[in-house]
Amino acid sequence: MSSSSNKELFIKEREGDISQFYEFQEPPIGEGAFGVVYKGVDKLSKEFRVIKKIAKSKIRNPQRFFNEITALKTLDHPNVIKLYESFEDDYDVFLVQEFCDDGELFDYIVEKDHLTEFEAAALFKEILLSLIYCHKNKICHRDLKPENFMLSKTSEGITVKLIDFGLSRSFYKIENTGKDTLMRMKTKVGTAFFMAPEVILKDYTNSCDMWSAGCILYIMLSGYPPFDGESEKEIYDCIIKGEYDFEDDIWNDVSDEAKKFIKKLLCGEKHRMSAKKALKH
Repeated sequence: MSSSSNKELFIKEREGDISQFYEFQEPPIGEGAFGVVYKGVDKLSKEFRVIKKIAKSKIRNPQRFFNEITALKTLDHPNVIKLYESFEDDYDVFLVQEFCDDGELFDYIVEKDHLTEFEAAALFKEILLSLIYCHKNKICHRDLKPENFMLSKTSEGITVKLIDFGLSRSFYKIENTGKDTLMRMKTKVGTAFFMAPEVILKDYTNSCDMWSAGCILYIMLSGYPPFDGESEKEIYDCIIKGEYDFEDDIWNDVSDEAKKFIKKLLCGEKHRMSAKKALKH
């Protein structure tokens, strides 16, 4: 049995009152795709946790909701948020997750306006490590953006952790022969600024995550997205046409190698680098 399968067996699922085990801190720290997010304290260990509270009555798509739980139960990697346990009562489901006390990558970029090439490279390496692991486990995230990476400072530097698997799904299917087959996905999901052109056209593979990663790196180095518009339609049109550039003065301080690297991510699916190839670049 693989290590990822083993991990799934050790995620506790409890019924009853979660407040017996965790103290919720008010007000909530945010709202996710399926519910309210709290900072909580484990009453036994006194350690902080993130607790996602999902009302059963609001679950319109049970399969999509369970995608996040399944993904988090399966994944076990330093650059992917950890799910410790889940609770369920008559009205709500609670996911108890790792707490990262240094905020979102998005806020980090906004605070600095943009990152140096050296700092962006260090953070992007960890983003790639999270994607290599997800793709190895046949999971496509489908909503990569700076808001979905949390930061945690350690003695060795800043660690990046991928969160929010609400739109994720397996990109392989098992045929009657028992073999896994790469599956092209058809559902248009994600956030407009970061959507790959093939997602907009509703015919894509896990390579869409690499396009989104390219958009994130572009934002890291410049402070603004490669594709913009006053409406989603305008953004989609720019993406389909591949209209982005490095003409702003801020790109004068970025190496040609970094620009070429971005071009190998923000390109057609057939020519786009995989996470493994990007890490070796």
